[in-house]
This record gives sequence, C-alpha cells and structure tokens, in this order.
Amino acid sequence: MASPTAKVQFLLGKALGQVCLTIAQFAILYLVTRFLFKADWGNPLAVLLLAIAYTFAITGLAMLVAALVPNRGAAVGAWSI
Repeated sequence: MASPTAKVQFLLGKALGQVCLTIAQFAILYLVTRFLFKADWGNPLAVLLLAIAYTFAITGLAMLVAALVPNRGAAVGAWSI
C-alpha cells in the first residue's frame, strides 16, 4: 500500500463505507415501499432486525468479493453475474 495505514484500519474503513451504503439502500427501499406503494412492513422491531441482518449480509458479501478478486475490473465483472 502507498500509505502508512495499517491493514486493520484499511479493512475497517472499507467495511464502514459498505455499511453506510447498505443502510442508505435499505432506508430508500423502506421509505419508497412504505410511502409510495403503501406497503405495511409490520412490527418496527422486526424491520430493524431485518435491516441489521441485511446490512451484515451485504457487507460480508462485499468484503468477500473484495478479498477474492485481483482488481477493480474483475470485481465489476463479479457483481454483474
């Protein structure tokens, strides 16, 4: 790496960025379906648990792909499958 950043800090930074992106995606999904399509999501606690599980699953998948692919071009190809 070109900077003096520790590997742990680098990975945590990537994970935190993915968590923020995933939370934003779920929030958009929730708000659009709730207010535009009038969908009833049910118990708010269950929705919160679903959002947390979704965030961990997507972040884990993104980190797995980032660890396995050799470069950015291969990652783009992997996500398009």
